[in-house]
Amino acid sequence: MSGKRFIFAIEAVPDVEALRRIYRIDDQLSDADVVDYALQRQRALAGIDDLPAHLLRIVALSWVDLSAGSAAVQSFVSPEFDEEALLGLLLERLSTRPAVAWNAGGRECAILRRRALLHPGLPASGLFASSARVLDLSAELALASGEALNVRDEMVLMMGAGSLAAPGPVQTWLAWNAGLSGQILRQCEAGALKTALVWLRVSEGGCKEREVLLQSRLVALSGGAVEEKL
Repeated sequence: MSGKRFIFAIEAVPDVEALRRIYRIDDQLSDADVVDYALQRQRALAGIDDLPAHLLRIVALSWVDLSAGSAAVQSFVSPEFDEEALLGLLLERLSTRPAVAWNAGGRECAILRRRALLHPGLPASGLFASSARVLDLSAELALASGEALNVRDEMVLMMGAGSLAAPGPVQTWLAWNAGLSGQILRQCEAGALKTALVWLRVSEGGCKEREVLLQSRLVALSGGAVEEKL
C-alpha cells in the first residue's frame, strides 16, 4: 500500500427537500417531523436508523494530507460550502491522488457517487472509473485479520489518543437541525484524524512525529476546541 494518499471523511444528514418530494409531504410539516417520518419508515423496512445513500445530503468534508512529512488538516462545512462545492473540492483532490476512507465501500463512496449524480456540473464519472481511487481501510483490515473489523474508535484509544465518540445518524441529524455546524465539523474532522492514525500504522509502520501531531489535534477536538486548519 502506498502512503502517498490523502485521508478523508464526510458527514451527511437527511435531505429534507428530497424526502418531501419523494414521500409527497406537505410543506407545513416541519423539517424535524419529515425526518422523523423517514427514519420511522426506514426502521420498519430495514431495522436501522440510517437512510439510503441517495437520501443523505453531504454537509461537511475533512481531509488529512500526510505527504512531505507533515500532517495538514483541512475541513469545510455548510452553509459556507454547499453540497456541490464540497463534492467539487473532493473530486478535484481525487483527480490528483488516490484516497483512504473508513467504510468507503459500505457508506462513503455510495453517498459520494449517488449525490454527485445530482449535480450536472461535477465530473461524477471519476468516482465510478476505478474503486482503487478510494481505499476502504476498514475492509483492508478485515481482510488482513480474517474477520469483520469496524472498531476504529477503540483502536485509536488503544493507541493512546483521545477520541470523540462517533455519533449515529440520528444524533448527527439532531445536531445539524439545532444549528450546531461546529459540532458537525468537529465530528467530521475527528473521523478523518482517526482514520489517518490507523493508516499511518498500516502504510508506514507508524511515524511518531506525525502521530503526535494527529493525536494532539484529536485531543483538542475532544475538548471542544475548533480550528479551521492546522
